[in-house]
Amino acid sequence: MKKHLKVKAFLGLILIFSLVNILLARSLLAQDNIIANGLTENLPANLSSEDKLNLSCLMESYPDIWGVQEDIQGIWLIFKNGERVLYSQNSNNIYENSLNTSPLSVDVKRSMEQPYVLEPERPETPEGYAPGRKRSYALFSALYGKTKAQVQANLRPVRILGGHWSFVPQAAEAFKEASLAIMTKLAQDRSLKSWLKGNGSFCWRKIAGESVLSVHSFGIAFDIGVGHGATYWRWCKKRPHPLQKTYPSAIVASFEEAGFIWGGKWHEYDLMHFEYRPELICKAKRLRRQSYEPLPMNQGQESKASGRYVWPKRQGFFSD
Repeated sequence: MKKHLKVKAFLGLILIFSLVNILLARSLLAQDNIIANGLTENLPANLSSEDKLNLSCLMESYPDIWGVQEDIQGIWLIFKNGERVLYSQNSNNIYENSLNTSPLSVDVKRSMEQPYVLEPERPETPEGYAPGRKRSYALFSALYGKTKAQVQANLRPVRILGGHWSFVPQAAEAFKEASLAIMTKLAQDRSLKSWLKGNGSFCWRKIAGESVLSVHSFGIAFDIGVGHGATYWRWCKKRPHPLQKTYPSAIVASFEEAGFIWGGKWHEYDLMHFEYRPELICKAKRLRRQSYEPLPMNQGQESKASGRYVWPKRQGFFSD
């Protein structure tokens, strides 16, 4: 009898402990203003239309992002494992500002600042225009790994299009999807085949001429088309490069549809380079569905103070 009572008391304590933890967790969620994935109607009231679009695309593209948290430092992405990544920082967040040692390393919001333009459009690329070239390395680290060993442990081999590739699982599936679409197009245009010769995928290294890691380090990028003169802006004096207009649209469109952006749409062009950035493709598709037309590039200007490309105010575009 006494043993039975002890078991009941022990189970009762476990139940009480569990209830306390649940109530505490709910309290913390309310206190920290965390919004669960998909509950976009509960986003902070001060968010702009652009922020809502960005956050929606981030959650759609990366299921590991569980929610959003706002505090005095800024707005954070919350991952299922509890990790936080800064989406946008408050202007007085001196600590976070001091961490950025390169203009190419930014918070997530700034990495999505310039809208990427989908095929068949090939925008002009004045100085300062390079959608997706500025990146949140904190986001990549949370998604794919913080060290070479962590990324390598997640790599998956892909043998398709006559080459051997290595990607993290998300990029591997997207690459296979694009490759199957291209194989269908090859039946109509065999000349595309020579553009698909690979020149590398995963490689832990820095960007040539820069102080930050290449996205090849995270297993989400690959290079093709070198045999046709696809090159890198630091290796070529042409501004712009003719291939920015003539690179086969059938190839670019197939990879864009699967979630990759092309480095040929940057001022600092990387004509051989594709990288998996589904959040940017998501945003581009939604803007296109809203009948958004890309601004003529000569209407924008580079801000001398910030080094960022400034888009003029457009009626109805991201109006709050």
